Amino acid sequence: MFIAVILIIAALAFFMEIGAIILKMTGLEIEKARFQALSALTSTGYTTREAESIMNHPLRRKVIMTLMIIGNAGLVSIIFTIVTTSRRELTFVQIAVSLVLLVALIRLITDRWLIGALDKRIEATIEKHQLLIRKKTVEEVLHLGDTYGIAEITIDENSDLYQLTLAQAGLTEKNILVLAIERDGHFIHMPRSFDRILDGDVLLVYGDLESLRQLTG
Repeated sequence: MFIAVILIIAALAFFMEIGAIILKMTGLEIEKARFQALSALTSTGYTTREAESIMNHPLRRKVIMTLMIIGNAGLVSIIFTIVTTSRRELTFVQIAVSLVLLVALIRLITDRWLIGALDKRIEATIEKHQLLIRKKTVEEVLHLGDTYGIAEITIDENSDLYQLTLAQAGLTEKNILVLAIERDGHFIHMPRSFDRILDGDVLLVYGDLESLRQLTG
């Protein structure tokens, strides 16, 4: 009984890690990805923000739903195994083997080197067989998080950036990248260092949020 239960738990842990790697490949940090995968596998709830980040992403949503199904199937299998074998008398050898397997499983799933190697192998397999074909979202491409974001900056004659070229403005030194300039209803995409910032320009920028606050403050 114990051996069968341990094998089921090991299989669930393996599926959870696969789900976590796929979530990581959609742009989530690996620790958050593992938490989401574990939550789905155990049918645990999320915070509102975490639920939105999952439900608004088709691939993440599919991974979470699959893990929920696998988790429920695993729970049913564990319960069924326990019920059908609970009346049998266990020998000392069976108990000893089960405990050894349990200790080995715990050491395996807590071994960072082994988990790291497994993650690389899973990710390489997914990429090799093109099992994860998708378009990257803006969030994934720009790695939006708590410290970086996108903003619009409107320029007037009182702005520190007025009449400066992008090179003179020194925004890149402040970890700010100008993605586009809106001028008179038209867009200058991928502006160059010699482009001058004029009155009425709206800069679409991506960068460090604290630097953006200082620039617009």
